[in-house]
Amino acid sequence: MSRSSWKYKFVDNDLLKLKTILIDEKENEVNSSNPEIIYKTLSRRSTILEDFVNLNIHIYNGFTYKKLLIKENMVGQKFGEFFYTRKFPKHKNKNKK
Repeated sequence: MSRSSWKYKFVDNDLLKLKTILIDEKENEVNSSNPEIIYKTLSRRSTILEDFVNLNIHIYNGFTYKKLLIKENMVGQKFGEFFYTRKFPKHKNKNKK
């Protein structure tokens, strides 16, 4: 089931603060699209906004932080869509003698 059309896209508070910081940097003409700057987040349920393009964001998948460089075609998707949270089991090879 999708989110209601009259509601805005869900974004966590820490990412909204990041958005305001990026907007302030753009107003001050500081290059905010520097891919070396890293931001960490635990929120996999948040939606990727247009202001996050060309940013390195580390997303927590339950075990470690995984690096994600956001591109234009990722806008509107969720952060959690890009990394799995579970390890899939590898079956052992049975060597018959």
